Amino acid sequence: MAVYTQTLINIDSASWKIDFIICMLNDNDTEIKKSAEMSLINITGENFGQNVVQWQNWWDKNKIKFSKERTRRRAEQRMKSDR
Repeated sequence: MAVYTQTLINIDSASWKIDFIICMLNDNDTEIKKSAEMSLINITGENFGQNVVQWQNWWDKNKIKFSKERTRRRAEQRMKSDR
């Protein structure tokens, strides 16, 4: 499962993926929880450890802003590569 979570940070992180990774913090396996924690930190730049409530609260407040920012950055990268 840790390999699967690591793969998630290497591909486009749509909202459902972040929701899924937050849910993985509830897993009984400590390796999965740590992998989910590191994935969330790498994707978002935030660090709430393995606190599901804090992650969910942050995500509920920031998912629209976060998604718009990611879309804007991807568009800028595409424009640069087209030059």
